[in-house]
Amino acid sequence: MITKQPMGKIEILVAAALSVILGYFLPQYNLWFFAVAGLLSLYAMLSYLWPSWASWFSAITAVLLSLVFAGLGHLFLFNDRGLFLFTLALILYFFTPVWEIAFYLNIMLFVFSAVDSFSIAYRGHGII
Repeated sequence: MITKQPMGKIEILVAAALSVILGYFLPQYNLWFFAVAGLLSLYAMLSYLWPSWASWFSAITAVLLSLVFAGLGHLFLFNDRGLFLFTLALILYFFTPVWEIAFYLNIMLFVFSAVDSFSIAYRGHGII
């Protein structure tokens, strides 16, 4: 099993702290930022307590981050697709009020991103 190395412990804690700070300064999006901070903190704690399960924890964390916002799981794994998926999801998110189909496309993108990030973390390559 080839595993993709996720962010290091210090990087995770810094990203979690930045998520909390952004959630404080952007109250309309604080639920997303706090969810990301909680998931990253939980991953750091679990992978520290049970290092033999670190690959499994990184795969599950990548899936949950991708379900919070598409592309975050890929960025967590330092995968090249992360920035593309994140940008596409952001564009679809802003087009949702004016184009109803954008909402459904974004949901499909979130699910694809979650499955693909799990595949990358667990098997070492994506589904495409």
